[in-house]
Amino acid sequence: MPTRNYLNLLFLPAGLAFLCMPQRYPELRNQLGINNGFFGTCVSMMLIGSIIGLITSSSIIHKIGISKSMVIGILGQFSFLATFPHLHQPLYYIATNICFGMCATLLHISINTQGIHMQKSSSKLLLPTLHGFWGIGAISVSLISALTSRYLSLCWYADLVAILGATIAFIGYFLLKPDLVDAKKEYDEVPTVNLKTVIASFKMFPALSISQILIVQSEFSAGDWSSIFVRNSIGVSIAKSSICFMVFMSVMTTMRLNATRINHYFSEKLLIKWLTRIGAVGFGLFLVLASLVAKSHLNLAYLLTLVAYIFLGLGNSFMIPFLFSIASRQSAVMPGMIVASLGLVVSSLSFFIRIIISWVAQFTNLTIALMIPTLMLFIGSRLHRFAKDERSEEHTSELQSH
Repeated sequence: MPTRNYLNLLFLPAGLAFLCMPQRYPELRNQLGINNGFFGTCVSMMLIGSIIGLITSSSIIHKIGISKSMVIGILGQFSFLATFPHLHQPLYYIATNICFGMCATLLHISINTQGIHMQKSSSKLLLPTLHGFWGIGAISVSLISALTSRYLSLCWYADLVAILGATIAFIGYFLLKPDLVDAKKEYDEVPTVNLKTVIASFKMFPALSISQILIVQSEFSAGDWSSIFVRNSIGVSIAKSSICFMVFMSVMTTMRLNATRINHYFSEKLLIKWLTRIGAVGFGLFLVLASLVAKSHLNLAYLLTLVAYIFLGLGNSFMIPFLFSIASRQSAVMPGMIVASLGLVVSSLSFFIRIIISWVAQFTNLTIALMIPTLMLFIGSRLHRFAKDERSEEHTSELQSH
């Protein structure tokens, strides 16, 4: 088996861990005994951990190396994941969520650093496949949730995913260990991010930073609220509530893995302008229709919700990869630095936006709250002004590398 395939075994469980709990958020919220507004605020605290992780991870990796950083990331992420369902106090959940975000970010930067290093060494395009395995992990955990919700409690479900994910991750780690990059020496492999680089990034890419902030909210909202919306607003079972997010991730992952083929027929500008708008309008329209018929036609409402998340998956398919591709073309800054800096800007501002969405959901309803990220996605389609207006296989290879 080629060495690069071992890295797939680290990306797949990362997707498992990151999207494990959103599938059972309704149960977790009820266990904590809090309302939608406070629960959304607690969930958003993970971004605080991500921000801390983005600022500190590069220093940690340089100091102790990729190998130890991966071990800490794997142990921390899956240990805190298994802890979530055993918590009954919101403050304990907030603290655990922050720690989970820090460990997940450390693992994220470690495995992506290794992926970038292996891609440079082999001169082959590896990152699209690696991130495709992350998506496969996210889809898989949705399927696990749907199949086991009737038989496994929240605690057993989280423990099962944590054990499964950690086992796969450590198998990948030990197989890959002889080929891990020496980040202590190769400083250029790991982007160093601090407040100065974030400010510089925002000044360099103000429109792109704002566009990413707008675009990513619909992806966040799918993870945060899809299960709760279908469970509470439509009234279906826990198993069925997990399927909506699985549909969203399946569509988005499939489209991204076929980006080269699609961009061969449609230009970057056309895809950004129209696919995003169609996705936003379709999601908003079918979600509203589902809410209107939920009381009288439950099955129809559920079907309309699934269609809504198909549209949302289409609308989110290419925006983030295209955005980093545009940023790379407009700057000589190292791509890893662009990704990390824009990621920190987005995490910081998204924290407040997600809290706003949570409390709008609390004081009105989830349908109205979900129109906020839907509108943001539609406005984010203005990014097409910076896009290329031609079809190019060479260009699609570039965008997929992000």
